[in-house]
Amino acid sequence: GIGLMRLSLETLDDRSRELIRLKFHDDLSYKDIAARTGLTTGNVGFILHHALKTLAAELAKTGAMP
Repeated sequence: GIGLMRLSLETLDDRSRELIRLKFHDDLSYKDIAARTGLTTGNVGFILHHALKTLAAELAKTGAMP
């Protein structure tokens, strides 16, 4: 559940964690996240893509996901 997700988030760097929070918790668009963080929208997409891949790999390792 959520606890596991939190634990997996700890494997990410601060910036990735922040972007995930803005995207999924605050429901911001890439454009809004870019404006807030000073990154480009391309960077935001790139970082989020890699962060989610990392999370999926972590969750798979813990057996939380097939």
